[in-house]
Amino acid sequence: SIKNCTLFSEVTANQKEVFTFARDLGYYDRPRKISATELAKRYNTKKSTFIETLRRAEGNILRKWK
Repeated sequence: SIKNCTLFSEVTANQKEVFTFARDLGYYDRPRKISATELAKRYNTKKSTFIETLRRAEGNILRKWK
């Protein structure tokens, strides 16, 4: 689970929420099941805000992945 994963130790609560929202709706599936534009719309925020938060989460996760 994300709560207990050390990869997420540097990720804020908001970043976790955005990341799991994207994951659960198929953003990381291949092919993608949903676009960033649609994710932001469903999350009720601007696309730029959503993507920035998602990228920060991804960056924090990748920095912990060694």
